[in-house]
Amino acid sequence: MKVPGLLIRVDDLGRIAIPVELHRKIGICDRDEVEVMLEKDTITLRKPRPSCVFCGTEEGLLAYSKRSYCVYCIGELIE
Repeated sequence: MKVPGLLIRVDDLGRIAIPVELHRKIGICDRDEVEVMLEKDTITLRKPRPSCVFCGTEEGLLAYSKRSYCVYCIGELIE
C-alpha cells in the first residue's frame, strides 16, 4: 500500500512514529510485534503471521509455549 505525500520525520533517538490510521488498516494494536525487513533501500513493516519455527510453513500449525509448529515437523520430532 502506497500513501502518497506521507512524510514522517525521524526523532532525535532515531525513531519514527507510524500514524494510527496505518495501524488500524493492518490491525496493529499497542504492544504488538511488527516484522521489519530491509531489501536494498526499502524498509518494509508488516504484522507477523504465525509460521512453523522449524520450516517456516504457515499451514497446519499447532501452538505450544507461544511458538508455532507444523504437524509435519512435530511428526519428524516424534520419530
